[in-house]
Amino acid sequence: MALLAAPSALYLQVVAAISADVRGGALRHGDRLPGERELAERFDVSRVTIRRALAELASAGLIESKPGRGNFVTNRVLGESANSLMSFSQMGAERGLTATARVLDLRIRGASLDEADLLLIAPGAPVFELRRVRMLDALPVSIDHSRLPAERVPGIDGVDFSTASLYSTMEGLGCGPKRADYTVRAVAADEGSAAHLDVAIGAPLLTTSTRSFDADGRIVELGEMIYRGDRYQFRASLIRSGGSDD
Repeated sequence: MALLAAPSALYLQVVAAISADVRGGALRHGDRLPGERELAERFDVSRVTIRRALAELASAGLIESKPGRGNFVTNRVLGESANSLMSFSQMGAERGLTATARVLDLRIRGASLDEADLLLIAPGAPVFELRRVRMLDALPVSIDHSRLPAERVPGIDGVDFSTASLYSTMEGLGCGPKRADYTVRAVAADEGSAAHLDVAIGAPLLTTSTRSFDADGRIVELGEMIYRGDRYQFRASLIRSGGSDD
């Protein structure tokens, strides 16, 4: 399978071809990819090009390298690009996956004292609340819980959030999040989360909490997400500050 003669983009063509095999089912989760030599012959490119393509696929989370065994199609692990604030729908789309949801709760209610303190609104002020089970290609990945100051998002309770992106909807209303404070911790699945995410009680989950801000620095969302531990990974770039060498 010879690729188009555009040397600078050859590795991207290999990435696109292998990605298409994964999405089309020719390569399934857990399948081992052919070796570098076989791939180089298949695509009529150098092994250097193949290595670059494999690195790109690994970075995107589509494959993983197992030392001494080769490269394998992953179990569709989801994760933001390092230091990027992305919606669930956007993360899925970047991997060629369709994001949908089962809405568990959607309403406007009065803010609790804690919510009022975090959102910088008056106690009892209207808050839009949304809880969903998020899925990629019909596989459950997370339980999302978002709370927004309702005055910032008029009419949002009429949106069909079984398919709509919350962040895209917020952007359309002029209050899209631009920055978020983000924390992550590991928890064990309780009876409720286990049922929603199709895992055993006690299975490892990752819980993330966010407080999102718009371009003017105003708080626009409180978010809590519970992810299946085998379908989400958190990535960040860390920079060492000055200090001793100890």
